[in-house]
Amino acid sequence: MSAPCPILGFVVVAVRHADTSDSQHDAMVNDLVDTLEANGLMMGRSGDRVLDLAIRREGTQATDADRQLVVAWAARWTGVATITVSELVDLNHAA
Repeated sequence: MSAPCPILGFVVVAVRHADTSDSQHDAMVNDLVDTLEANGLMMGRSGDRVLDLAIRREGTQATDADRQLVVAWAARWTGVATITVSELVDLNHAA
């Protein structure tokens, strides 16, 4: 039996600041969705106050350039949430 093919992507964790309004949070999430869609990326999402997102490409592997795009996005939203972006990982094994 062979192992499944790796799905290279990265994990984004965004912890909403206590003083962040729902509209600010929604604007941040909507901006991320727009950024991802404009660049051929997709996300799996869980959480509300703490977003735990797996970012990948459909049908191919995410790259470090994709990751850097999201790092730049995160830098624009530091007033709304504390955001970390992982290195590239095999999302089959990301926990």
